Amino acid sequence: WEAERRRSLQHRIARAVTLLTVAPLLLTISIVISTLIAAKAHAIPFSGPLLAIGLNILLFMMVYSLVPTVKIPYRVIALGSVLPALLLEAAKLGYAFYTTRIVTFSAFYGSFAVIPLFLLWIYIAWYITLLGAVWVHTLHRGLHE
Repeated sequence: WEAERRRSLQHRIARAVTLLTVAPLLLTISIVISTLIAAKAHAIPFSGPLLAIGLNILLFMMVYSLVPTVKIPYRVIALGSVLPALLLEAAKLGYAFYTTRIVTFSAFYGSFAVIPLFLLWIYIAWYITLLGAVWVHTLHRGLHE
């Protein structure tokens, strides 16, 4: 974000602790809600994915508002958080489809098959997060130019 000055150590620690505690909690709640609602798909149509996308938007808004050292307008953060939230929800659906219907090597590798799949999920999730950060930065620069 081309910041000219750094934050104080206390400020950086407080933001890091907030991100390390709240972000995994919101991501876990989002995954649990998606799973629970998918199991009870007959209740309210599309309520699970919509709620999960809403939680993902909150998660990305928190990350994109706390990480940059410059002040970014909340409407840019909110707008920029929609794309990674949608991509993360699509990735969750794709990952669930892949692990339940396509993967057949678990019979051969046993429980060790989970390790590369988990690493793949971490890679995809961080790629989406960083893509969203670039998107928010692009929106922010477009607003000021």
